[in-house]
Amino acid sequence: MNTIEHSFLLMPMCIFLLRIADVSIGTTKLLFIVRGYRFVAAFLAFIEVSIWLYATTLVFQHIENFWNALAFAGGFAGGTAIGMTIERWIGVGHVLIRIFTRCPAEEIRSALKDNGFGATSIQGTGYDGDLTVVLVLTTSKKANALKHLIQQKDSNALMTIDTIRNVHGGFGMSNALYASVRK
Repeated sequence: MNTIEHSFLLMPMCIFLLRIADVSIGTTKLLFIVRGYRFVAAFLAFIEVSIWLYATTLVFQHIENFWNALAFAGGFAGGTAIGMTIERWIGVGHVLIRIFTRCPAEEIRSALKDNGFGATSIQGTGYDGDLTVVLVLTTSKKANALKHLIQQKDSNALMTIDTIRNVHGGFGMSNALYASVRK
């Protein structure tokens, strides 16, 4: 028998860390699935299940230790939180940000252009009268900078953000990385 099997607390710690790893990878894998990165997602799935299988085997081989089951569940919870953090940090892909504002369209478009964002504006009518709808397609990594820029211009602006799977053409999107279909 190895050292891990002899230790009452070392085994749960190992299981906990394995679960954090596999769940973090699984959460990150979902990001790549949604964005259409088939091969990256498949590779991450292989690693995720390999780690999960080992952790599960450790739990069932030593089911008499209640701490193993607790570590398995705790690792799942911790891995979910860490995986979400990794997902935000990676910031792969593109988002479409819709901005609903009462600021003049030219003022918003000018601020966006000065900061390297392309934008399309549409005049609309809302519950309280006229407004401008500004559409901005950008990378996920630049979304927070764009949100802060808009909040500086109009703290009352409504913004919605949607994940975009594929982008073809458009302002600032001529790079082959952005224009390729990821299937």
